[in-house]
Amino acid sequence: PETMLGDTAVAVNPKDPRYGEFIGKFIQHPFLDRKFKIIADDYVDIEFGTSAVKITPAHDPNDFEIGTRHRLPFINIITIDGHINSNGGPFKGMTRFEARKAIVEAWEEKGLLVKVEDHELSAGHCYRCGTLVEPYLSDQWFLKMKPLAEPALAIVRRGKSKFFSDRWHGVYYNWLENVRPWCLSRQLWWGHRIPVWYCEDCADGTPIVAREDPTVCPKCGGTNLRRDSDVLDTWFSSWLWPFATLGWPDIESDDLKRFFPTDLLVTASEIIFFWVAKMIMASEHFMGELPFHSIYIHGTVRDSQGRKMSKSLGNGIDPLDVIKLYGRDALRYILLSQAGAGQDLFVDMDSFAQGRNFCNKLWNASRLVLGNITAEISLPELREPPTTQLVDRWILSRLQKAKEKAESALEKYRLDEAVGHLYHFFWGEYCDIYLEAVKHRFAEGEKDVQIVSLHVLEEILRLWHPIVPFVTEEIWQKLKDNINDGLGAEACIVARWPLIDHGLIDDGAEAEFSYIEKLAEALRNIKNAAGIGNKRVGRAFIVPSDGSQKNIIERHSDMLAALARIEKIFVEENRPKGAVGTAIVNNSRIYLPLEGLIDLDAEKARLTKEIKRLEGVLSGFMKKLSNDSFISNAPKEVVEKTRSQQDEVGSKLEYMRNALKYLE
Repeated sequence: PETMLGDTAVAVNPKDPRYGEFIGKFIQHPFLDRKFKIIADDYVDIEFGTSAVKITPAHDPNDFEIGTRHRLPFINIITIDGHINSNGGPFKGMTRFEARKAIVEAWEEKGLLVKVEDHELSAGHCYRCGTLVEPYLSDQWFLKMKPLAEPALAIVRRGKSKFFSDRWHGVYYNWLENVRPWCLSRQLWWGHRIPVWYCEDCADGTPIVAREDPTVCPKCGGTNLRRDSDVLDTWFSSWLWPFATLGWPDIESDDLKRFFPTDLLVTASEIIFFWVAKMIMASEHFMGELPFHSIYIHGTVRDSQGRKMSKSLGNGIDPLDVIKLYGRDALRYILLSQAGAGQDLFVDMDSFAQGRNFCNKLWNASRLVLGNITAEISLPELREPPTTQLVDRWILSRLQKAKEKAESALEKYRLDEAVGHLYHFFWGEYCDIYLEAVKHRFAEGEKDVQIVSLHVLEEILRLWHPIVPFVTEEIWQKLKDNINDGLGAEACIVARWPLIDHGLIDDGAEAEFSYIEKLAEALRNIKNAAGIGNKRVGRAFIVPSDGSQKNIIERHSDMLAALARIEKIFVEENRPKGAVGTAIVNNSRIYLPLEGLIDLDAEKARLTKEIKRLEGVLSGFMKKLSNDSFISNAPKEVVEKTRSQQDEVGSKLEYMRNALKYLE
């Protein structure tokens, strides 16, 4: 209510038929000797209140815009300490809150108050002390931005600086295309002082702007000078960061020559206009070139419910707690594995257990390899493949392709994709397939497998080092003890990024080994479906579709047996008799005899009973999800959980039915 003391107009919507006849007429202020116009402006909401809005240009940002458009008077009614000034007439000297109460009482006395309603609005508060902040018209220093914005727009439009991902270009363009003068003065105790002085002896108060502190007034020669008490906006200092930290304005600085311009800026989306755009503008203006060619916008870390982490919600995670519980590398692994460009990350404390498990896997795989090194090895021996073994040629070829995929992802700043490619190669191909396939060769002390496994492990450590630097450095230092020559560096952190050796890419070996791995996977699936699990069983039979497949199986039967955990693989022409589990791979038929491995009748009875139970559970979920009332009224997360449960039960049911089919 107290802001009405600064009113200089009443605004109505020009489309509102109730007020058309009043537009342009004058109103008498009820408490002050002031008349002002009724004006028409599209800003006014016809549906809100009476839709006749008092306009106080000096104390409301939206009213300021209306006042500017209509050239209204700007009347400040509040002193710097929050009291009503002389423009407030009879309310002069009251605090803003005292005036608020007194004005409402004055309305009632004059019979002007119709009714009072509660209304929520956004009111700014000081982040330091919590005091309610009043919009207040004051003299500030502004910087003209249009001349600076045009070159900065051209830099990004020409592709000299690029955002990752592309969608942030629109945010950048939108701000610079609509840029307004920058208010760069702040009323704070600390900061760079505004380079402006005033002569206390000159009546006109003309400011003196100078690069060096003046000692005399250039107009009257007086020495009674006062410096402006305002300081520069923090961003006005920060936009100089790319070069001011390197010795500028001494343009001959060695650091400036070496480090400006730089390559990459990593930052958050909310400061694209606060900082990124301003650094580009300042670098172009002062240095004549762009500060960085790439801008990577990272996402916001959120909790598992998608809420932004905050003190008020109490849902934040202290990285030091994560480090204490799971380790530094686990923290880095999880954040980077989800770091899609500009995409938010969803984590809770338990998420980091996966990172710890990965580091454990890396450690244990390294122990397995290093524990089986018995020969003296120099890694340069691998420049020519030392072996004709299919699995060795396969893993070396897959390593080159993993490097290609990781490099391609990193060049595009797809950090999560790079982690995904490296994870698939290390865990899925190197550990689960290669190391399993060569364990019998380790046991025989074969040197070729030691060279290959050690070479691949060493490159894995260098590939993973930027992501999990602590565990990889520790392993790499231990690995040095097992290699006579070939590392070329004292530490993993200064070792070069592994180069792609196109001579080791072997598509033929990959195709041949892929067939063997598919056979092994089919045998493992049969064992799992029959309830045998990962136990080693006696024999399996394969009926190949042609002579080529027969030749491959016979040459690599030992490796196939190792991968499938089968004692012996037999190549047959016909299906063996008896109860078998079966599968088909590339038209080759696979048979795993089950008699003697399980109680067939008991297993059939168990599976039949479980299938019947799951069919009932699935029917219940299907009935619930076909109910329109449930879909409409239940919380979204409940509906999604029900769908997830239905899918899970459906998968289990299909698995059980296939298992029963194997036994029959």
